[in-house]
Amino acid sequence: MVPVREVVLCGDMRAHPRYSYRTADQAAARVVAVGGASDAQRLSLALERHDGLGAGRVVAVVPLDQPQTLDDAISREAPTSLVLLDHDCPDARLRPLLDIARRRRLPLQVHNGDLGEDPVCLLPGASSPVFAIVPSHVHRSSYVVKRALDILLAAVSLVVLAPFFLAVGALTKIVTPGPVFYVSWRMGVCETPFPCYKFRTMCVDADVRQEELESRNEADGCLFKIADDPRVTRVGRFLRHTSLDELPQLLNVVLGHMSLVGPRPLPLRDVRLMDPHYSRRHAVLPGMTGLWQVSGRSLLKASDMMELDLEYIRTWSLRTDLSILRRTIAVVFSRKGAC
Repeated sequence: MVPVREVVLCGDMRAHPRYSYRTADQAAARVVAVGGASDAQRLSLALERHDGLGAGRVVAVVPLDQPQTLDDAISREAPTSLVLLDHDCPDARLRPLLDIARRRRLPLQVHNGDLGEDPVCLLPGASSPVFAIVPSHVHRSSYVVKRALDILLAAVSLVVLAPFFLAVGALTKIVTPGPVFYVSWRMGVCETPFPCYKFRTMCVDADVRQEELESRNEADGCLFKIADDPRVTRVGRFLRHTSLDELPQLLNVVLGHMSLVGPRPLPLRDVRLMDPHYSRRHAVLPGMTGLWQVSGRSLLKASDMMELDLEYIRTWSLRTDLSILRRTIAVVFSRKGAC
């Protein structure tokens, strides 16, 4: 999922009532997408995927080479902005679109993931359009509050859940030999590996057997997933389907390896196979839950998961974290997408 970027077309449009960087709590934008249907569909999903976190919706799709159709769509739909889906289109095809945008006094936005996840704007004083990266700024106090909530909620949860930890440990020992906990080395903030704690849900030689099972991998991209993994124990299958195997990561939160909410930490094997474009997900603390955990979990494609992590980083706020925590509870009880 690629964020929409606003590009000033002419003059100083900062005072224009339709020109603004919209946030989650502002009114949703009405977008006319200019380009191919498949690209428009991806943009539509990006805008409408999240409850309360989207930026708007696509109200019409118009091919780039049909300016008259675009004029008609603007008159019919009264959009707040136009979005160009093909940022590599030649100038000859772009000029009619620019003319319409100027005449209709609509901001033109460019759907372009190559510039990263930061918003862009026109460089003040430039005689021609120049992209200037504008890093997002969040007040330091918000991060302090986030960390304080992490420690408080994780510590209280560990105390409350202590009897459950003992019960799972005893049951694991009875059903299968081996340790109660499993340590999985994951990639953390600043690309620093850390030991990620989980209840052991597989046989003790699971890591060795994974190489034998690579040919049966059902996940796309860099991830590894088998729906009916033969390495999973009977107790482990229940823990995985209820996501209870992740609870020991509360200790990781207290130790500062993780946050309650953030991009999920990936195994080192997955990181090695990951597209370098997604390395920015390591710029923040990984989380026990995150945006893609409440947006489809393992039912999503790997690329969608990664894009959702980047979207979380770009739009982060304390309200976002609280919303994800609330939605996580509902997702866990539904067990949808768990495996």
